Amino acid sequence: MDHPPRPHLDANSLTVLHQAIQTLAILRGCWTPTGSIDDIDIDPAHVLHLLASLTRQAHNHLPTAIQHAREHGYAWTHIHMLLDTHAATLRHPTTPPQRHRT
Repeated sequence: MDHPPRPHLDANSLTVLHQAIQTLAILRGCWTPTGSIDDIDIDPAHVLHLLASLTRQAHNHLPTAIQHAREHGYAWTHIHMLLDTHAATLRHPTTPPQRHRT
């Protein structure tokens, strides 16, 4: 299977996101399904909290995923393309942080 060139939004990723929100809501006790699993009737504040939690979790997993990609021979340019980022936005683990002069 070829890797997509850049991240994209589609019905599949939306379905998985909805399922992740519902599952996390159940696990955290802020939603009990009543009826269809497609019926997502969760308080909007809880939805924001759950989305922020999932977003932060995914963001925290990126360094490990990037390290694994590098260990499997992916070049930084390919990783930047897959993440839809520019080289300046990702600090390579071998690159020390730059200090800004004030």
